[in-house]
Amino acid sequence: NALQAESDELHADVIEQYRECTIRAFLLFLVGATIFTNKSAQYVDVIFLQYFQDLNTVNQWNWGASGLAYLYNYMDIATIPKTSHHGVYSCLLQAWIMAHFETIYLREIDPLYNHVDPVAARFFPGKGHKYPHTYRTFLDRLEVDDCTFSPYEDHRQSI
Repeated sequence: NALQAESDELHADVIEQYRECTIRAFLLFLVGATIFTNKSAQYVDVIFLQYFQDLNTVNQWNWGASGLAYLYNYMDIATIPKTSHHGVYSCLLQAWIMAHFETIYLREIDPLYNHVDPVAARFFPGKGHKYPHTYRTFLDRLEVDDCTFSPYEDHRQSI
């Protein structure tokens, strides 16, 4: 590792190579544990490692859009009748549900929330219903008035 290479007083190029490998491993862990989680909850697909080959370009990737595409793919899989659960990082999905469906999920609005903060920071999530049947019943009985169609009005810039 990089610290061992420094203590062994190896050449600066070797130390830099160890540091870059350590950074790549951490970034792979980070995206695998947050944005691109899967149902295994233990493995990260090594295909994501290619995005960390050039560490100078990591900040240029649109991680938000990638995370959304990944979420949508898992949501599609979750609609298959025999699917018992999905394996994607669901914070974004939870925030969207809490913003659009005020009665489906027990939640509390943070009184210290500032509109420059991410929308997901607006809510303190409570414990949801224990059984999926409760959600399915709610969705079956959903009416137009149960959905908030403009939850982000406070985040729009005004002229």
